[in-house]
Amino acid sequence: MSRFLTIYGDCIVDTCFYDSPFPAMADMTTPSQFLHPDWPAPAHVRAACTTRIGGVSRGVYASLNLGRGSGDEAAAVDENRRRLRQALDLPAEPCWLRQVHGVEAVQMPQAAPDPAADASFSFEVGVVCAVQAADCLPVLLCDRAGSVVAAAHAGWRGL
Repeated sequence: MSRFLTIYGDCIVDTCFYDSPFPAMADMTTPSQFLHPDWPAPAHVRAACTTRIGGVSRGVYASLNLGRGSGDEAAAVDENRRRLRQALDLPAEPCWLRQVHGVEAVQMPQAAPDPAADASFSFEVGVVCAVQAADCLPVLLCDRAGSVVAAAHAGWRGL
């Protein structure tokens, strides 16, 4: 019997000097709260995508909704974001974007809070770039040295 995960599509990438990478998923038959890309990034760059498992949101937003503009209760989104930071042991609050299906990319953490953009990047250690995607494609990037990381929201029209 096959099981399929509903990918909520909130993805993060950060660079820091960690003692160990994110824990690996045991197998693909057990639903997991996070998916970790199998990519040739340096060990100090970590990336993850959320599923809908592990949050407190209810109804159509159940369970791990991280989107402030979704219509979900603000307190539930705040708690879900806290759980994300704790579960992944993030070095900082992710740099969330107000995604507008545009072409703007912002450098973090220099950008103003809640910037209207569809991509963020950082050259600084410990900065967490984040992007949200429902029916769009999240794109996570880093250079070979891991000195720059980026998260981009690729809209379905551009695919």
